[in-house]
Amino acid sequence: MEVDIVGLKELSFNGYHGVSPEERKAEQEFLVDVKIKTDFSEAASNDDIAYTLDYSLVYEIIRQVIEGPSKHLLETLAENIASGILRAFSVDNVHVRVTKVKPPIRSLIHGSAYVEIMRSN
Repeated sequence: MEVDIVGLKELSFNGYHGVSPEERKAEQEFLVDVKIKTDFSEAASNDDIAYTLDYSLVYEIIRQVIEGPSKHLLETLAENIASGILRAFSVDNVHVRVTKVKPPIRSLIHGSAYVEIMRSN
């Protein structure tokens, strides 16, 4: 079996997530990257979306998680995205990165914080 990757990169959403109550009250920007691994050779050889996944549905799963109910941890957001993708599609594994663009780290002027997870079916 071939292993191919389809990815979505730097998807920007606003949400209300964080450890402190103040973080969960203030809208914040989150970036999400996903890599989805499976065999896409049949889709490529048939040039038919029926044999692959619909990027717009992946986007919608991510949007619902980030714009959904507040969570304390980036780890929880990443886990919910990964499990949503694995439930929706027959793929081998998914790699998710969730980045908080401006984390509340004292004296941090530039930079971000992120969590990456990999999950398999």
